Amino acid sequence: MGCAACYNRLKTANHHITRDSETRKQVAAVLGADYDGKTQVLHLLEILARDVGMTKIAAQVKHPLRGLKVVPYYGCLLARPPEVTKFDDPENPTLMDKVLQAAGATVVTWPHKTECCGAGYSITDASVVRRLTREILVMAKAVGADCIATACPLCQLNLDLRQKDTEKEAGEHFGLPVFYFTQLLGLAFGIPRKKLGLRSLVVSPSKLLADRGIPA
Repeated sequence: MGCAACYNRLKTANHHITRDSETRKQVAAVLGADYDGKTQVLHLLEILARDVGMTKIAAQVKHPLRGLKVVPYYGCLLARPPEVTKFDDPENPTLMDKVLQAAGATVVTWPHKTECCGAGYSITDASVVRRLTREILVMAKAVGADCIATACPLCQLNLDLRQKDTEKEAGEHFGLPVFYFTQLLGLAFGIPRKKLGLRSLVVSPSKLLADRGIPA
């Protein structure tokens, strides 16, 4: 699973079905078959960090992300509620931190790892999105980050696509590239930029990567 929202919804469905017999009956009636809620739901970060492991990830690195200061942004749905997702520490998750460190990046500590970016309001009220994303971008700049790494495409979309609108509204400049974490891993593994979709990013990472000597 690569989307935090999808991950959270599927984990929540399993949680309710395994704990509520009436819900399980209702689902069976709709599906025409019984489902026990025991299908394992994993996010890609869990697979990489726990199953693949840091040693194997580091062994694949051809171009370490040395000098690249990254803030890992998990968003509000991966680790919460903890009794449902059982992903990591709900306030200070570290799975992405470890994966990025294995790729050679400098992971910067910051307090907005699990703040909400407002993705649920992307269509209904963009002003909420701009306000919440601004808070995240301001904090990322304040701690000296070069870029943001996300573990959810909706979060990436908000922080990247909405960044220029946020800058215009707030009269500020952030200029922070926002990567999906696998794009950074791909760079470290030597995968060409074209295959990583970096040209599709609204905030171009080209100058940053060139300044850090990271081939792209």
